[in-house]
Amino acid sequence: MFCPIPKAGRIPSQVTGLSLSKAVLSRLPALQATWNTPQSDEPISQYHLQYRIHGTTSWGSQHIILGSPPPQTTTIENLAAGTEYNVRVRAVSAVGAGMWSAVQTERTYKSEFLSMIQTISVSVWQPSSAIRCNNILQLCRL
Repeated sequence: MFCPIPKAGRIPSQVTGLSLSKAVLSRLPALQATWNTPQSDEPISQYHLQYRIHGTTSWGSQHIILGSPPPQTTTIENLAAGTEYNVRVRAVSAVGAGMWSAVQTERTYKSEFLSMIQTISVSVWQPSSAIRCNNILQLCRL
C-alpha cells in the first residue's frame, strides 16, 4: 500500500483583515472583498472565498482566486440587490488549507439605486469635443 509522505511545513495561518465594500464598477449588485496575506511556510497558491445570504446556514457559494501569487482582493458579482451577505476567506498552500477568516457582513446596493444610476446620462463639453456617457458607471474618456 502506498502512503504519501506529507509535505514538511505548516498550513497557512488564518487570514486576517477581511473587509467588504459595495463594488461599483462591475456587474451589479456586487461586493469587493480585500484581506491581508497570512503567514505561510510554503507559497500561497490560492484563496477560497465563500459567501452566503446573511441568516442562512449553508455556505453554498465559493470563489477560488488563483494567480502567481494570487491577489488579496476579489469582486463577488451578480448578487441579490439590497441583500446582506456573509463572507469568509482562507489561504491554501501545498501543505494544505488554513483556517477561515472571521466572517464579515455587508449589504449590496438596493435595486432602486441601481436602476437610477444605470439610466442617468452625462454630457461633458470641452472646446474641441463633446462626449456622452449613457451610464454614469462607465468611465468617460476624452
